[in-house]
Amino acid sequence: MAKDFKAEGWLGQIHCNRSADLRYRGQGYELAIPVTRNLLGDFHREHQRRYGYAHVARDIELVTLRLRAVVKNTEAGKAQMGAAASRYPSRAQIGSLSSPEVSVLFDGKTLATKLLSRDNLRPGKLYSGPAIITEYSATTVIPPSRRFRLDQAGNLVTL
Repeated sequence: MAKDFKAEGWLGQIHCNRSADLRYRGQGYELAIPVTRNLLGDFHREHQRRYGYAHVARDIELVTLRLRAVVKNTEAGKAQMGAAASRYPSRAQIGSLSSPEVSVLFDGKTLATKLLSRDNLRPGKLYSGPAIITEYSATTVIPPSRRFRLDQAGNLVTL
């Protein structure tokens, strides 16, 4: 993980927060509990505190494990982030002069919607919706009335 942050230009110490969403078997809601050596005991105590009861003998379901890594960036790091973003220029696709379009339903109307790879977006360029932006870990839908751009750090910003 540290190598990934460094490769993206992030400087500073990485702080990791680990949590687990737990519930008693059959419940329709979970509690987010920080991961410790006494995770199950912490869950029972938090359930007692929040809902007024705990079922110590009941099975517990693990719904989600979560790792959140946070890096506080410095001014020097911000400058480096801008430089890192410029290392990923737009990559043209051979034989593709324009983005493919798909039909998407927005507020009851079917609209031609551009299908864009996030790798092909250029920092600073202004784009207009409707659009669907795909990448390895997410798909982002931009409605027809919105505009968007990548900032110099590579973040997707809607306007």
